[in-house]
Amino acid sequence: MDRESALAEIRTDIAEGRSDQVPSKVSALVEEFGDMVTILTCMSILKVINDESLNRELIDKLIASVEGNDILVFEAAQALRALGHPFQAYDLLKPLP
Repeated sequence: MDRESALAEIRTDIAEGRSDQVPSKVSALVEEFGDMVTILTCMSILKVINDESLNRELIDKLIASVEGNDILVFEAAQALRALGHPFQAYDLLKPLP
């Protein structure tokens, strides 16, 4: 399944009240794609349904996905801050020159 179809399915689950299925689908989506945009989108989805059970795992994957690219590190830090993770955003920025 492509990313957009998977996200559409997740949105449908949320709209139809099946939010208990969302974390496993989010986890599978991140495992399959693993890029910064997918991870941040999934973190946003989990925030909407008030489920932060995967946050630590997703933040770790996000950090791994942007390592070595200062521009992506900065963008990821901005997104983390906006998602309510200012300390993790700061930790991500600390190594930058």
